[in-house]
Amino acid sequence: MEYPLLRRRDYGSGSGRAEIVFSEEQGWEEVHEFAARVVARLGLAVSRQVDGPDAWFWEVQGAGGSFIFGYNDYPCETTLWAAVPESDAAVERLFSDLADIASDGDTVRHHYPTFVQAEPANSKGNQSQSSNKSWWRFW
Repeated sequence: MEYPLLRRRDYGSGSGRAEIVFSEEQGWEEVHEFAARVVARLGLAVSRQVDGPDAWFWEVQGAGGSFIFGYNDYPCETTLWAAVPESDAAVERLFSDLADIASDGDTVRHHYPTFVQAEPANSKGNQSQSSNKSWWRFW
């Protein structure tokens, strides 16, 4: 699978809402720094943090929506999803903003793989589509 991608969340809290999946490759030790960089770069604000033994979640606001940014070690994913259905469109805009940042040549090198831009998650169900339109590195 190529990351990041935009899809409909198919499990847990917020099932059916738009989410950006950043990677399956990040581990517990590095993911907090990664998430902090994403939040700062997108101009979002963390209002609450909850840490558990195998997952953590941040409540995040800004960019016209309310979001949950989280990491779970099973399935191993780092994701940002709409906290409420009204924020689905804002998730799609944030995904587009990430692609714009990358196309402007802003590549802050970190040890994350090269990603591909995915298509908007405007379909029903857990469908995500990849496209070769825009290859880019992300933080």
